[in-house]
Amino acid sequence: MSIVTVNPRVLLVYGGTFDPVHCGHVAVAKAAADVTGATHVLLIPCGDPPHRDKPLASGALRAELLRLAFANDPRFVVDERELGRVGPSFMVDTLAEIRAEIGASAPLALLVGQDAARGLPGWHAWLRLPTLAHLLVVPRAADQEALALEVTAAWRPVDDVTEFAMAPAGLVYRLPQALSAASATASRRALATGDNAHADLPSAVGQRLASSSPYRVAEK
Repeated sequence: MSIVTVNPRVLLVYGGTFDPVHCGHVAVAKAAADVTGATHVLLIPCGDPPHRDKPLASGALRAELLRLAFANDPRFVVDERELGRVGPSFMVDTLAEIRAEIGASAPLALLVGQDAARGLPGWHAWLRLPTLAHLLVVPRAADQEALALEVTAAWRPVDDVTEFAMAPAGLVYRLPQALSAASATASRRALATGDNAHADLPSAVGQRLASSSPYRVAEK
């Protein structure tokens, strides 16, 4: 997939298992695109997550659900590169591929939740990440804890996200407020009992899973 023609201001990357994609994912992604002015956001479902259990849904289904969730917003593109990769899905490999595609000077930003940001020092080859991309952090509700010192030592904190457009990588900005308390764990728990109404899913995603769902626990 070639993305060399994307808007040079900021290219956003939002990766995760998306098992399943829920309304919180959508709210976070759209708010991040709005605040950075990004017109191109890559939604990258993880193939083989190295730090958590294997997703319940197949990669093909998770990609399909992402396309349904963001179908009405042309800024968002589902990128399936990790689903076809052999071995663990390391974000450093994904960002390195994207950096090679867009060039050395184009601004690139990785969107993560604050809980994931705290765990960055445990990621594979994590100190390469600031050389490849900026970091955009979304806090959880009522989470006022500062970013880990390792993170602020690796990425330079900025108070104005517009600075992302002035450099290709190496900056970190935390959104000023949490956007959603939704979680994929809660969504899976509701879906397991067939309670799609309380799974906090975009309507098109809920309709798709109502017909066939890997999350539904078989009744005995």
